[in-house]
Amino acid sequence: NGQCHEANGFFPNQQQCDSYYICRNGTLTEGLCPDGLAFNVRGSYCDSIRNVDCSDRPQLQQPQPTEWCPRRWGEYPHESDCTRFLKCVDGKSYEFPCPEGLAYSYENGYCDWPDLVHGCDSEAIVGFTCPVPTYEEIQNYGNQKYPDPHDCRRYYVCVSTYDDPTGVKRLPRLQTCEHGQVFNQATLNCDYSVNVPGCESYYGPAAKYAVPVQSPLLAQYVVPKTPIAGQYDVTVKAPVAGLYDASVKTPIAGQYDASVKTPISGQYDVPVAGQYDASVKTPIAGQYDVPVAGQYEASLKPQFYK
Repeated sequence: NGQCHEANGFFPNQQQCDSYYICRNGTLTEGLCPDGLAFNVRGSYCDSIRNVDCSDRPQLQQPQPTEWCPRRWGEYPHESDCTRFLKCVDGKSYEFPCPEGLAYSYENGYCDWPDLVHGCDSEAIVGFTCPVPTYEEIQNYGNQKYPDPHDCRRYYVCVSTYDDPTGVKRLPRLQTCEHGQVFNQATLNCDYSVNVPGCESYYGPAAKYAVPVQSPLLAQYVVPKTPIAGQYDVTVKAPVAGLYDASVKTPIAGQYDASVKTPISGQYDVPVAGQYDASVKTPIAGQYDVPVAGQYEASLKPQFYK
């Protein structure tokens, strides 16, 4: 009404979302956010329009477009590529890509699954068409997973669509296993490459037998090798400047023979019976654990290289 109800502060225009009022010592002046921004009542500053509820103040100033920007500020979809978007800063546009397999959602202001973005072709974006599922697949698996025929690490999750009256149409979403793993079609989960036929050497020749482990004291990686099926030979450095080596072998018979040098006065031979409590587990069990009479900590767990 042209009057300040408080002596000082910022207050919204009740009709126009990007307009506001400033009261200083009881004197009222009008302010206007830059084109593409709106007045955020909670923070009393100009913010992205998508962060501001303009439902009760729907009016906005006239747009001031530039070559690629509908308004001088804000984020906008690319005119021809769903996988890219534009960030406009005072009328200058900067182009950004979405992560692989995603499309930009203007409504949400972030990159999303392409099947959830209006007007985007999921199959064209990810390069995969979902097979028509059988009744058993729908009952047993719901959203079925399929391996990428060209990349062991990638796979596709085929999700139901809401606009398909038959209920069988599926659209793909690209997924990628974390580094060090590949997709196992037998279990429909990510797994170590050694467990997936045809993908054993995905991470290189050594990866065929590698179950990487890390020493918590030296943080040095070592790679176990399998020269004979079922037999592992693991070489681990002890915690004193790499001067001592601990060799642990797990024969096919499943017995353990740990010959360990410690950094404290001499050499201890640990027989199968375990005179100095050498407990060793194979990589199949998921971890290495080699405590030696409390002399030093050598607890090792399988990791993947990051």
